[in-house]
Amino acid sequence: MRTSDQISSTAEHCSIIQYCEHCDKEVTCNIVEKYEVMNIFEDEATILTKRAYCPHCNNEIWVGELHDFNLAQREAAWRRKNGFLSIDQLEELLIKYNIGKRPFSLAIGLGEQTFTNYLNGSIPKKATQQLLSRIYNNPTFYLELVEQNKKLLNDITFKKTITAASNLLNKDEASILFIYATYILAKCGDITPLQLQKMLYYTQACFIMFYNKLAFTDECEAWVHGPVYRSVYEKYKDYKYESIAQPLQAPQVKSDEAAILNLVIEYFGKYSGKVLESFTHKELPWIKAREGLAQDEPSNRIIDNNLIFEYFTDIKNKYHIISLPDIKKYIDKLW
Repeated sequence: MRTSDQISSTAEHCSIIQYCEHCDKEVTCNIVEKYEVMNIFEDEATILTKRAYCPHCNNEIWVGELHDFNLAQREAAWRRKNGFLSIDQLEELLIKYNIGKRPFSLAIGLGEQTFTNYLNGSIPKKATQQLLSRIYNNPTFYLELVEQNKKLLNDITFKKTITAASNLLNKDEASILFIYATYILAKCGDITPLQLQKMLYYTQACFIMFYNKLAFTDECEAWVHGPVYRSVYEKYKDYKYESIAQPLQAPQVKSDEAAILNLVIEYFGKYSGKVLESFTHKELPWIKAREGLAQDEPSNRIIDNNLIFEYFTDIKNKYHIISLPDIKKYIDKLW
């Protein structure tokens, strides 16, 4: 295990009281959050951990709840790095598509008990995991599968899940992706569809680097001119190379979301769409997704969100990106 950049330079005082064997007394622990590179099944992943230390002797103290937290982070990182949905995301599938475990398994072409086994911790094969990830991110694809397997479902279940998936499609413009797109447009003013696509992509990157999570789960495609979110493209494609009409007002977002969006606007928004495109062409996620394609060959290949997550986590560590302005170190390298 190797320790990477610590999130904060000072330990935070908390209410966890634990026995310190070195001081031979109970102490109120200091909790430190830090990134650590850990071995996971003969692989490595960078994980956000929490560890307790004695405020008097600075030795680490074992705390059960922090140990459980770190184990959960470890499993989640392994699943993420290998393209596997978390257990929470698997459970979310049933909620978003309004269907039970067994009928869902049948609806997507699996054995009746298979999906229940995954919820209980069994690891799907790679091909099955890719199927589940696509269903998670793409209601249209799920609708196609349900239609193919409708004979395996009763009429009530079929209608309920079809309605839920259709409603998800109708809510596209209320999605986080479109909220962030509207915020960027309102704050920037003069911005083309190409610029908007790349700024959304770097919004995703910055959420990963600063918050250790995805900004949104929408699928990103590896087009000739860089990463593209198809639903955003469809909405604004008629503007072509012209600036998109500026919304009258930016939508309300949380303060931590605004911090990242304003960062992207300040540091990436000053570049043209073609310059931002050239940035993405130097980065592994786009390059990897287009392996084997000619430079100008159209493609709708998906840039795996797990690859994006892993790449920008590595970038954070490589360039020691801790505070928001540190992003300039990475941009300077791209430029």
